[in-house]
Amino acid sequence: VQSARLDSLGLQVEATYRSLGNALEIAGSVADLRGSDRAVTVAFALPVAAKPWRWWESISAARVPSQEMAQVPFLEVAHTRYPLSALSLPGTAGLSLAIRMDEPATYRLAYNPKQRLYYVAFDFGPVPGETVEGRALSAASFRVVLYRHDPAWGFRSALRRYYDLFPDFFLKRARQDGGWGVWRSAELPDPAYLEAGFAYSWGPSESVYGWNSEHGILNLLYIEPEYYQMSLGDMASASNERALERLRKLAAGDDAEWALFENLHYTRAHSVHSWPSARERTGLSLREFFQRLSLAAERSAFHDANGQVNASVASRPGWIGDSTLGAMFACNLDPDIPEGKGWFNTHLSLRPMLEDLQARTGGRVDGLALDCFLFLGPNFRRDHFRYANHPLTFVRTPNGLQPALLGI
Repeated sequence: VQSARLDSLGLQVEATYRSLGNALEIAGSVADLRGSDRAVTVAFALPVAAKPWRWWESISAARVPSQEMAQVPFLEVAHTRYPLSALSLPGTAGLSLAIRMDEPATYRLAYNPKQRLYYVAFDFGPVPGETVEGRALSAASFRVVLYRHDPAWGFRSALRRYYDLFPDFFLKRARQDGGWGVWRSAELPDPAYLEAGFAYSWGPSESVYGWNSEHGILNLLYIEPEYYQMSLGDMASASNERALERLRKLAAGDDAEWALFENLHYTRAHSVHSWPSARERTGLSLREFFQRLSLAAERSAFHDANGQVNASVASRPGWIGDSTLGAMFACNLDPDIPEGKGWFNTHLSLRPMLEDLQARTGGRVDGLALDCFLFLGPNFRRDHFRYANHPLTFVRTPNGLQPALLGI
């Protein structure tokens, strides 16, 4: 066990080391002592011999890094692609550092030949306050695993060991193997679909749900849960401010704004809300549905580094219709946000939609086809920090280093 109070840095650091059989787990935490917003990078560094170590970039690519890096930089902007790494000395040794995939973090796994350090670095953004569950936002925890791999096999061996250490991350949960078909309609001959080896149907039309279920093809209902796409199709041009004005007015039940919005193509499209028969299960009219949806998006919308909502106004001719202008609000789906987008998706959209679709088609909904999933940047919205389930990170912005939620 290690414990250090670093008064000059205003930090308290704790670490414990324990054996995982043939691996070593290093678990720790860092806590702010100043009571202010912080940008903190915590590194676990392993000294290595001055030898021609090979750094693996993938299972098929490795290189011997040059010694051009004079020091480990205090601020890096990279994020490692994989949850594990491999550093091999041919014929002698193989070392791996890895993180757990069920503990999201901004991290880097790297090797610095000049300083002879193999390390993992975590970027944390402690802030004052607590989460709704009582966890201090001023502290962050981390875990890393150190183990050996066969240098003859490099990254492949490191990956094999990772599978063995964390088997639950790699359980096969799909019920069957087969092809993945997109936007299947009734026009495609049914026997041909089976003969081609398809097992999954992404966004099938209602007319084939029952047939798919009868023949063992899994139906995946298309959804885009993290965004609210709002039509601006009555406008020839639109600003971010006008899009936000529409969102707020719809959330407030403004009569004039609803009159402009009600009959737009995308307002009536099935892709943005439950089918009428599904919506009827909620007891909401179309207007009430959109008022609740707009209010949920308003409460859940991401903030940029300036504390503003980015409506991402653009022409989207493929689906918006009318003038093709639309807004696309990135939303935090945390279900703890009171009547936010996550709550709305579950209670007023997905549940009634699934019940209605299965009742009307006689088929099963076997899963969800997620579009634009985890396609979000950082969220700087301060009133969302209290709903965080994972430590905050920090981001370098024109305003400096700012704490933010991971875009998950």
